Amino acid sequence: MKKVLIVLMVLVAAVSLMSVSFAEEYEVAAQITTTSEGAEDSLDVPEIPAGTLSAEVFGFDSGKVYAVYSAPDVKSIRGAEGKSKVSTNDWVQVFGRDGDWLMVQYDVKESFYRIGYIPAKAIPTGMTVDDLNLTNTAAMTREAVSVTDDPLGKQGMLVELPAETRVAKLGTMGDWSYIEGTKDDKRFRGFVLSSVLTDSTVVISMDEAMRILEGNWNVYAGDAGNADHLQFVSNGDIFGRLSADTMEWSGQWSISQYDVSRMAYWNDPEFELTISREDGVFHYGLRICWEPYGSNGAGYALILSESSHASGLVLCK
Repeated sequence: MKKVLIVLMVLVAAVSLMSVSFAEEYEVAAQITTTSEGAEDSLDVPEIPAGTLSAEVFGFDSGKVYAVYSAPDVKSIRGAEGKSKVSTNDWVQVFGRDGDWLMVQYDVKESFYRIGYIPAKAIPTGMTVDDLNLTNTAAMTREAVSVTDDPLGKQGMLVELPAETRVAKLGTMGDWSYIEGTKDDKRFRGFVLSSVLTDSTVVISMDEAMRILEGNWNVYAGDAGNADHLQFVSNGDIFGRLSADTMEWSGQWSISQYDVSRMAYWNDPEFELTISREDGVFHYGLRICWEPYGSNGAGYALILSESSHASGLVLCK
């Protein structure tokens, strides 16, 4: 009989320890099974800032636990070192449905939240969730950044991205942009401050700009000193030609990073291009874009602005 009691006591202790461990790992909180009108105001639920994303507390069946992924993909990166999960015993906000997945936000602990995806099978029978209204525009990081799945709380890091990483911008939420990308061949979605993103069609690297500039360019619009073609040579020479065989002028070219606080050019360019010719020295605000133009499809274009009021030249290859 004593052996039986000892075994029972050991089992009870083990179960209690497992319960504590589960609560610590997955932060299971108070029992909340439905959300009635006005109930959300009584919960410690973060307010969603203005933007293209919105969410509401959703009434899930209680007693369920779901793995949470940063993107709607079981192979995507997961928070909490690959262990992120959500319990339906606490409040869960739902942003919308993406195929077989729900984008949700939930409470991990005080002022620590997580946004991610759980299977759409979590939706109770007879209930529906609207589809997410995501955008999908190309973007690139201006600098090294930390991506977070907790923009409204502690803003812990999900992944780190180096400068000039190309990502897809899916939406906005206050000062934050919701992005998708890959890290170590794994898909992720998360948030970065909108200020660290730039249109990925715009070149911001000096090395990349130098590489792209070298070669022959056609004058698409504006005045290039009576030339229809410009040739940038890697040694700093530049030639203006009416045709491949007719040179109108020659000179030297150089570029430097442009300080937008100077407010010298209308389009706040990334670079300043200087061309020295016999008839003078000319300065242009330079933006290098990858964009569609004419009938040739997508390609690089040089947008050269001569002042704060004129667009000046447009060159294309």
